[in-house]
Amino acid sequence: MITTHLLYGPPGVGKTTFAERIQNEAGAEFGYISVGKESRNEIAEHTALGIRMDHYLQTVQEYPNTLIRLLVINALARLNKQAVMIDGFPKYPREVNVLEDMLLNERQLQPGIVVKIDAPLEEVSRRIRDRKICLDCGTQSTGYAFCHQCQSGNIAQREDDTELIFRRRYNDYQESQLVVIPLLERLGYNILKLDATMRTPESLVRQVIGELPNFTAVN
Repeated sequence: MITTHLLYGPPGVGKTTFAERIQNEAGAEFGYISVGKESRNEIAEHTALGIRMDHYLQTVQEYPNTLIRLLVINALARLNKQAVMIDGFPKYPREVNVLEDMLLNERQLQPGIVVKIDAPLEEVSRRIRDRKICLDCGTQSTGYAFCHQCQSGNIAQREDDTELIFRRRYNDYQESQLVVIPLLERLGYNILKLDATMRTPESLVRQVIGELPNFTAVN
C-alpha cells in the first residue's frame, strides 16, 4: 500500500525545497514527485508520453486527464515507495476527479495528508524573481551561481516565471484552492495548513514529519 501525501500551495512558496527537506528527514521509504518536473523530463527525453504532452504545451492547451493520470501512475511505479509526497497534482477540481479514480481503481493507493503552504503575494513574488532552474539537470536553484545538484553554471529563470505568468498562476491557485481543498477532505485527506512566513523552514519540516507517522502506511 502506498500512502499519497499532497503538497499544495501557490507558485513560489517553496514547495520543492520544502519537499526535498521532508524527504531527507522521513527516510528511505518516503518519496517525492514533482509533477511539473516529471512532465518537463518526459518532454525533454522525447518519450511517447512526452511527445503527446508537448503537443498540448505547444498549442497552449491544458493536459487532458488521461495524460495527467498516466504521468503520476508512472512516477509512482518508478519510485516504489511506501509513502510519496506529490507536488503539482491535483491543481484543479477536474484533476481531483483523476485522483479519486486512482484511489478507487489503483488498489495500492490510499489518502494521507495535504500539506497546504501559503504566503502573501508580495513574498511569493519576491521568491519567484530569485528562482532559477538548471538547464542541464532541471534542478531548481535559488540564490546560487551554480547548480547545487550537478555543479553546472548553466542556470536561468524558468520561462513560466515572468511576472505576468506568475500573477495569472497565483490567481488561478487562489480560485482553485477554495474548491480543491474541500474535495480532497471528502476523499479522506487530512489538511495541514502552514504559513511559510511565520516560522523557520526547519520548524515547519519538523511539524510535518511529526504528522506523517499517523497516516503513512506500514506493511
